Amino acid sequence: MSLLERLGRPNQRNVQVRIFASLSVDQVDNSFQEIKLKIHHRIVEEMTPEEQRILSTKNQDVLEIEHIIDSYVQKVLDENPFAIPRGERSRVISDLRDEMLGLGPIEGLLKDDSITEVMVNGPKKIFVERMGKLMLTDITFHNDEHLMNIIERIISPLGRRIDEASPLVDARLSDGSR
Repeated sequence: MSLLERLGRPNQRNVQVRIFASLSVDQVDNSFQEIKLKIHHRIVEEMTPEEQRILSTKNQDVLEIEHIIDSYVQKVLDENPFAIPRGERSRVISDLRDEMLGLGPIEGLLKDDSITEVMVNGPKKIFVERMGKLMLTDITFHNDEHLMNIIERIISPLGRRIDEASPLVDARLSDGSR
């Protein structure tokens, strides 16, 4: 089939790509977040109990865990007509790895050596200190529940808690940083 014929008969994928092309940056980012969330839910649903056990065990081989996540993400992306360009698939895989193994959207901030502090004041207010200056980031959590899940992931191994009685928590991560 020629390019001209394909353009004349758009398939579902072409329609989705055109829809994304007509959206604003914020709308595309929200659509991208929705797609990642759908993929994440599908991975969790399809994982075997053994794979879930491997993911929840801290002393497992990181490469084995990453391989499990990568294979599920590739499978879901190949089976579904999500309008994600091939070049963006690595970003989706990385984001889902961070979500399932790390600290979600703030994982990249923690890996950035130029950032000396990360402060989360709500799902939409994440600040970093870089070169002595405090800056608001464009990184966000999906909602309050998403933020609380990540906070619990950080503080539960430390025996700490966060709730209305103690709404502020200051904790060290496993690498010793705060």
